[in-house]
Amino acid sequence: MRITEFIEQSNAIETPGELVSLFERATSQYGFSKIAYADLTSGRHNRPETPGFLVSYPQDWVTHYFARGYERIDPSTQHMFVSRGPFAWDELPKLVKVSKKQEKLLAEADGAGLKSGLSIPLHGPMGSTSAIALASEEADADPASSKHELQAYAAQFHMVYAGFHAATVGEEVPEINLTPRERECLQWCAHGKSSWEIGMILGISEHGASFHLKNAMGKLQATSRVAAVVKAIRLGFIGL
Repeated sequence: MRITEFIEQSNAIETPGELVSLFERATSQYGFSKIAYADLTSGRHNRPETPGFLVSYPQDWVTHYFARGYERIDPSTQHMFVSRGPFAWDELPKLVKVSKKQEKLLAEADGAGLKSGLSIPLHGPMGSTSAIALASEEADADPASSKHELQAYAAQFHMVYAGFHAATVGEEVPEINLTPRERECLQWCAHGKSSWEIGMILGISEHGASFHLKNAMGKLQATSRVAAVVKAIRLGFIGL
């Protein structure tokens, strides 16, 4: 399932349950059979029974995780708040100082069948942070090789799921107006072009391309170019 297919199908979905099933099918093609999604800012990751927390990890592990209070010391969760992009779990010792308790947590997760994984931070406006963690039962999985593709799937999942919540609580969706130049820059960004390459294609400076992309990200409330491209496709501003 390509990202464009996932965006089209997820936009047409009517229930959160169907969305989760579709996301699981999309991530399984990369070798990930388990997912967890949480709203970190509100603290809902501390209460697994709330709507802001979704998990398909083994139930015994989830029960053990919260009974031990691991949500308070999980190095992956802690790094989500400061990381701008996805990171593989085996990269954690290089990214943060892991304590003995945290080493025990990671070892127990491995023993529970969560052999390798990828954590994807999803930063929103006003400092809000949600997170998606993808886990594999295979120890030789290579999360880092597909992390940018999976970041795009995760961004779309998050936007659609957040849309269900917004509809439930009656939040207003702000109107978004992108200029033709912002759309052009996003379109070429979707094809993997850098600011320098976009500038050459459009006959503007590299700084000008970065300026338009930054403006588009602000309007779309996206904290990365990947998230901005996904949201622009979802809203029909650009195509692939």
